[in-house]
Amino acid sequence: MKYHLSLSSYIIMEVKEKLQVSLIEGQFEPKEAMDILQNLISQKVNFHLVKNFNSEVRYGVKSTKSLNRIKALKEANIEIQELIEKAAKQGYQLSVKANIQIEFI
Repeated sequence: MKYHLSLSSYIIMEVKEKLQVSLIEGQFEPKEAMDILQNLISQKVNFHLVKNFNSEVRYGVKSTKSLNRIKALKEANIEIQELIEKAAKQGYQLSVKANIQIEFI
């Protein structure tokens, strides 16, 4: 007699209510830091541009939350560029750390 048990019957998954993940952690040359951070910010800006577009198409109104976030991200991007350019001019490497924290709400 053969028995067939699925793997899922042996796996018990614990659902956490909170999770923290290190997204970026390391020392980088200014060019590397700029590439990493520019790409990350660009993805976030694009996310909010799409979200705003969807809001306009579906409901006929702009997403104030997304527009505010785009503005904040662009301002942060300018500050990041200035800091990285300063580090490059002075011959420094950069330590960059970015953590993601996810929680049930």
